[in-house]
Amino acid sequence: MEKPKDFDTARASGEYEPLPAGGYVCRIIGVDETLSKTGKKMVKIAVDIAEGAEAGRFMESYKSNANDFKKWPASATMYQLTEDNEGNTHGRFKHFTNCVEASNNGFEIVWGNEFGACFKGKLVGVIFGREQYKSQRDGSLKWTTRAQYFKTVNDIRNGEFKVPEDKPLTEEKAGNTAGIPSGFAKVEDEDIPF
Repeated sequence: MEKPKDFDTARASGEYEPLPAGGYVCRIIGVDETLSKTGKKMVKIAVDIAEGAEAGRFMESYKSNANDFKKWPASATMYQLTEDNEGNTHGRFKHFTNCVEASNNGFEIVWGNEFGACFKGKLVGVIFGREQYKSQRDGSLKWTTRAQYFKTVNDIRNGEFKVPEDKPLTEEKAGNTAGIPSGFAKVEDEDIPF
């Protein structure tokens, strides 16, 4: 066997360290227009960390993924509705665009076909927080760190942000209550007469 070209620098499986919760200066990798599950207009925003010890973390993860149908890491992907129920600009979408404009001198949104492309490569502050999830492999509860909301780059660099509290998985989402609505009792299968 020949030695793989990146063997000395490759990260071994199982050595994954979760990203610490906090604020990071990020680079926008892409903005895609899409629809929510309910058919509402939204954007999918992919980011990577641009500064500090974690810079390039998600690009490294993406490049090292050997799957045929690889996607940008979910931890660094945010989905944002663009309109509210009345068809007006959604406040969180406006907050995202304001943060990008304030973080990039001279940046202006290009509406129309070039909308998503105008954000590529731009800087924005992103707050990452810890969220609990249930492992599909063994059903155990684990923690991940996900992009949660936007700030300006100056807010991040100046430490003007609050690290979000951990979001533990609720018992219902963890599957511990079998989704029993209030007022109903759990019935074991062997108690069902048919």
